[in-house]
Amino acid sequence: MALTHGGLAGISNADWAQIFQKTAKPPSPNDPLNDPGKRKGMIAWRLRIAEGELLPFEFIETHLSGDKVYVFIFLGKEPVVLTDEADLFPSDQLIAQLRLIRKG
Repeated sequence: MALTHGGLAGISNADWAQIFQKTAKPPSPNDPLNDPGKRKGMIAWRLRIAEGELLPFEFIETHLSGDKVYVFIFLGKEPVVLTDEADLFPSDQLIAQLRLIRKG
């Protein structure tokens, strides 16, 4: 990798790939995303539902797959599946969607 004139002009695509290559972190056993119960607790906390109260859905479950968290909901009529980025879970967008579903 060669830097020319104090800039970045001499960096090839392969060098950029090395510079910005993501290193996968091994999952931590203490990470709340690894525990489905804690994921539901994170949703309840963001929805401002007190501990011990039931979530306002007939059924809600979460599944972590790679960098996505899937939220499965059943609320009377038909099932709904929402997707959220694991890094942002539970994101503002997901919480807004859940609030809209709850009120609908």
